[in-house]
Amino acid sequence: MRMLAFFMALLMPLLVFSQKEVPGAVKAAFIKKYPEAKKVKWEKRGHNYEAEYRIKKKEIEVVFTPDGNWMYTATELDRRKLPAQIVNGLRTQGFSDWKLDEAGIADTPLYNQVYIVEAEKDKLSYDLFFDKEGKLLQKHLVKEGK
Repeated sequence: MRMLAFFMALLMPLLVFSQKEVPGAVKAAFIKKYPEAKKVKWEKRGHNYEAEYRIKKKEIEVVFTPDGNWMYTATELDRRKLPAQIVNGLRTQGFSDWKLDEAGIADTPLYNQVYIVEAEKDKLSYDLFFDKEGKLLQKHLVKEGK
């Protein structure tokens, strides 16, 4: 029993350091906007923070800036079910050879019901926002390689 306690004492700092630190302003903004959310997982996305949770078997992703400003909320969408206009928009904007990691329907402070696609190539990752006609509205750099 003392051996178990010893190993737990050694591992506790590692567990604490492995958790993503989410600023209080981000947590407060999330709770205010989505008080019904349960079992929330936090992830750092570039300089921003993403909360993930599920409602009715759908994954919801909510992204905030470090100071708690809401950037967008996306409901997952099977990327194979993206409308032809969005696929065409990816092609015309130069993303046809990029890997499509995730897709969803998103609301942002500026737009309601837009398509969001996470595109990755080499060491770059972008969140791309398209209107229903396939016009690129916004492009956010999420990750840049080292």
